[in-house]
Amino acid sequence: MAGRKKRQDGGPAEGVMDFRDDAPRGVSGMAWWDEDDSDIGPAMVETAKQVRQSPAEGMRQDFNLLYGSLFEGSNLTNLYAYGGRATLKSVSSGPGPAIGESTWNQIRAVILTTASQVARSKPRARFVTSGGNPRQKKRAKMLTKLVDGIFQLEAAYDKTQAAFVNAGAFDIAGIEVSAGLNRPELTVVLGTEVMIDANDGLYGNPRSLYRHKFVDKGVLLKTYGKTEEQQQAIRKCNTQDPTHQGVGSNLVEVWESWRLPSQKGAKDGKHVIAVEGEGGTLVSETWERDYFPLILFRWDRAIAGPYGRSAAEVLLPNQIAINTLLDKIQRAQHLACVPRVGIQRGSKVLKSELTNGIGSVVQFGSMPPVWWTPNALSPEVYQQLERHWARGFEMYGVSPQLASGVKASGTTSGEAIRESLDVQTARFSILSQRWEQFHLDIARAVVDTCRDLYADDPEKRIAAPGTELLEAIRWRDVDLEEDAYTIELYPTSLLPQTPQGRIDRVTDLVARGIWTPKRAEAALDDLDVDAAQNAARAAEKEAEQVCEDIVTDGKYRTPDPAMDLDALLRVASQYRASCELGDVPEKHKDLLYRLLDDAAALKAQMAPPPAPPGPAPAPQPQAAAQMAA
Repeated sequence: MAGRKKRQDGGPAEGVMDFRDDAPRGVSGMAWWDEDDSDIGPAMVETAKQVRQSPAEGMRQDFNLLYGSLFEGSNLTNLYAYGGRATLKSVSSGPGPAIGESTWNQIRAVILTTASQVARSKPRARFVTSGGNPRQKKRAKMLTKLVDGIFQLEAAYDKTQAAFVNAGAFDIAGIEVSAGLNRPELTVVLGTEVMIDANDGLYGNPRSLYRHKFVDKGVLLKTYGKTEEQQQAIRKCNTQDPTHQGVGSNLVEVWESWRLPSQKGAKDGKHVIAVEGEGGTLVSETWERDYFPLILFRWDRAIAGPYGRSAAEVLLPNQIAINTLLDKIQRAQHLACVPRVGIQRGSKVLKSELTNGIGSVVQFGSMPPVWWTPNALSPEVYQQLERHWARGFEMYGVSPQLASGVKASGTTSGEAIRESLDVQTARFSILSQRWEQFHLDIARAVVDTCRDLYADDPEKRIAAPGTELLEAIRWRDVDLEEDAYTIELYPTSLLPQTPQGRIDRVTDLVARGIWTPKRAEAALDDLDVDAAQNAARAAEKEAEQVCEDIVTDGKYRTPDPAMDLDALLRVASQYRASCELGDVPEKHKDLLYRLLDDAAALKAQMAPPPAPPGPAPAPQPQAAAQMAA
């Protein structure tokens, strides 16, 4: 830039940050992750503040404030302000209404309608082994149950739906998976708290991630004040009022950052939590995972860079056009759409004046007095407003009827309604895939957090309320190496969301021969359409458990008359065939054969005895005569 002297060493001009080496530098000039543990906290805070104060980040935060105002329908005073009229302040956009204020809030309508279509599904992660032995397969099933339980305990779907809506308003949103006292914890993270250096995130895969947040000082002392130096640093922190509206605050600024390892298995990754000031390093540890525990979600990916494009950003020009037209219509109707009277020019009845008052007088030529109400604007203005309103929904493939909760005209049958919803869903297919992957990434982080949390206590049991009988699962029984399984998605998106719609779709799949009745029962059981389906599969699930115990642990359970012996024989035959192809100890195979023999013998024993032969029928007369002859 003009007026700045260029450095003699070829570096940037004075006052310009040097981003040539991947990231801003700390106080000592070294990358913060290369600093000693005593200096790493202040160095990280200094680097994060440089990123936050950069022009690109400042502009990003300004736009996010604008997008949040558009979504809330009122001009927010800052990124932490509560939504609603209480935070209304003038943020002028020039002539006309303020940008954040909107009578027809199309941005909110599009985001919430899209959320009702995409975020209503609850993707489930399923852990599957690749060529694993029976013990690994059993652990994978138990791992699936464990993640289901943690998702339920942490209200994961409520939090991911909130993140989905936030990502519609801001350029990014996220869920942080952290280690709690007894289990992993999930927290919604505002995208405005996340910061990534522009050069580091050039290709969308940054190596460092920063978060700026506010934490209660008392909580910070109890959680991280392990040494006297840390306690003093926390106590010296100035309290902040991030909303600028509170009565009092005990919140302090906390900075957190992760640096990914240079390659998988390397020990050069870092995780640091710090407050500003000497001795402010609260956490400094090696980070070995090749991903951040803060799982980010975007509606649309940008062509370059780590952030996304929100619906508010895409719809901003259209919303401004709607607001401008509404303002013009409102002013025109206020001035023109009132009853008026016309009298002959030169009449001495009343003084002629043109106002917007009811009954104001307008002089005319030679004619009797006339009462009339003029049109404010031409019909084209109202048609243009309707076109802009419809265009905004078309940009995201949302039906205006769907946004208002009205079915499309001509769709009367249940099948037609489902087909109409399928057409809507197809428009969101890429966004839906991103939504599903979001949950798989969270499930992966949950398992890795469990592995770190229970490394020193593998006997720890974790309550899994989503499982039957509220069983407590022991971590040792589910622990699998990361390369021993893959994470797949339950096919929940195949079926409609309503119970009746799911039953109809499953019935159709069975009628077409695509699914067997048993597969249909299993699918409905997985999706918990009705508790009665669980009862219908109880016998088969009991048989599966008996066979699992034999194959994995060599535990034999003698069949008893109360079991469904037909289901037991069928399931045991399937396990026997799979064991012949897999690596199963011979003694376990012998137990399976024993189970088949015992079940078959018990079934034969319980079979009703054959009916005794009755008396020989009396010979017919004609037959008796022939015998006599």
